[in-house]
Amino acid sequence: MRRLAIALVSALALGLAAAPALAQADYPNKPIRVLVPYGPGGLTDMIARLLAESMRETLGQNIIVENKPGGSGIIAIRDLVRSPADGYTIMIGNVSTNGLTPILFRDRMEMDYDKQVTGIANLASAPAVVIANSNFPPNTFKEFIEYARSNPDKVRYGSAGIGAYQQINTEHLSAQEKLKMIHIPIKGGGSEIMQNLMNGDIQVTFFNLTNSARHIKDGKIKGFAITTEERHPLAPDLPTLAELGYAHVGVTQWQAAFSRSDVPAEIREKLNAAFLKALKAPKVIEVYNNTGTIIPKPQNAKEVSDWVSAEQVRMKKIIDETGITVK
Repeated sequence: MRRLAIALVSALALGLAAAPALAQADYPNKPIRVLVPYGPGGLTDMIARLLAESMRETLGQNIIVENKPGGSGIIAIRDLVRSPADGYTIMIGNVSTNGLTPILFRDRMEMDYDKQVTGIANLASAPAVVIANSNFPPNTFKEFIEYARSNPDKVRYGSAGIGAYQQINTEHLSAQEKLKMIHIPIKGGGSEIMQNLMNGDIQVTFFNLTNSARHIKDGKIKGFAITTEERHPLAPDLPTLAELGYAHVGVTQWQAAFSRSDVPAEIREKLNAAFLKALKAPKVIEVYNNTGTIIPKPQNAKEVSDWVSAEQVRMKKIIDETGITVK
């Protein structure tokens, strides 16, 4: 009897040990949730839905995109961290939500972000442009600087919230030029920022070229400058900030996929491979090319995690130089 009991316990232990390995090998065997930290319509949402469509075939499962706006990305990040570490909940974040928020809102996140969240795939980068409401008096970047300097606390600029890349870039510029502008945080992200700009609730912002180029071309908004090293074919008339003497202003807008850090490495790499395959899909390449969105060089999940960490070090330096704090 005792030998039988020992044998049963041993078999049970072996079965439990094998269960995670079997689950990883079988991954995915149910739908995957993709959290987006903004409302529908912005660049992050567009990329999430575009790649999800391609990944459904690769992974053989439905990919469900859920919008979780608010809290500078913290609402979506908390949802991610509170979900099981099985790879069935991931997040598409960006430079603001997963680069700047963990630096500026560390005390409010109620988690050890650096130990609980990791990057798994680098998905895109998008040039940022300085754009303005069509009725804003300045017509060039130089005129904008002079106007803002002559009208302290009168120019309203918008961002996706405190700590968003739009705020970091604008405050970085303001610190260099000793400008005083009013910050208007806009919870809904890209689509609402553009709406607020067009109707005049804000007058200027840094914004991605992807969602700006057609409106600049149509004359619905004004374009002042672009953050690329060279002029961009989608907006050839826009001078670069480097041309204008502001080569080191701000941070680059990137998009990336994230998971819990304790998701098994094999699953993280499988997700990474699925994202890399999606980035090669003809429809994805076409959309990226048509919107000025850049496909990053391929990296495995470990390389992406290291890259995000390096980005945060660089951004912390900019934040320290700018003096931005969260009150």
